[in-house]
Amino acid sequence: MRRPLYLLCLLTLLLSGCAAGQESGMADFTGAAKEREHALRIADIAVRTGNYPAAIDIYQTLLAKKGTDEEVLTRLGAAYLAANHGEEAIAVYERLLEIDPDNPVAFVGLGRAHLRLFRPEAAGQYFTDALALTPEDAEIFGLLALAEDMSGDYPAAEAYYLKALELRPSDTALQNNLALSRLLAGDYDGATEVLRKIAFMEGATPQIRQNLALAYGLMGDEAAAARIARMDLDAAAVADNLRVYAALRRLAEPSRLRRYLLNPLQQGPEGT
Repeated sequence: MRRPLYLLCLLTLLLSGCAAGQESGMADFTGAAKEREHALRIADIAVRTGNYPAAIDIYQTLLAKKGTDEEVLTRLGAAYLAANHGEEAIAVYERLLEIDPDNPVAFVGLGRAHLRLFRPEAAGQYFTDALALTPEDAEIFGLLALAEDMSGDYPAAEAYYLKALELRPSDTALQNNLALSRLLAGDYDGATEVLRKIAFMEGATPQIRQNLALAYGLMGDEAAAARIARMDLDAAAVADNLRVYAALRRLAEPSRLRRYLLNPLQQGPEGT
């Protein structure tokens, strides 16, 4: 717990120079550009360690000096997304668009923020705007697919995933999301077909294997689900997951299953 406090203290040293000890530190810097560069490096450390409030404080302090700094605004928007502060991220990316109306990063950031707030129609429009500026971007096709998944238009989602995979055929994250889309559509065979190909590859993540277990669980094949789940989980966690799979099979309303499966996308900086 000491590192976040240290980062905040160092932020004060770099950007305020109020205390006597801080004044000697500020003497080491030759100008505003070096001060900015050093502050951004500290913010990067804060982001990597998950201390988003410290990073956000640094970016906001820098923006108080120059509110049109596009690099700082971009990093601030990403930090808000990582911290799951969708509305704050929207405000930042809207500022970026005021500075540069053709900034694809701003459109993608706005789309990601709306995905986290479970607003697929708004997200899809921003991703479409971004795609008009960068038409062969696999990431944007994948994000459009996620927006369609949230809306429940699984054929459209699959088309976007397949387009993304044409551009990045070995991207396991895209393949994983395509499989989840097929789960949402009730195509369990199609989902397991994709997941079996990637779940046991070198470097495959536990998340992908657990998604395969989920697919078997939704199919009602609890023996296969338990076998896969045990590769990464202890017996108690496997039993808990089997109970969750049974509960999911009983969900009568497809939108409830959709929100349950897609809700984690709102909580993380990647896969969104």
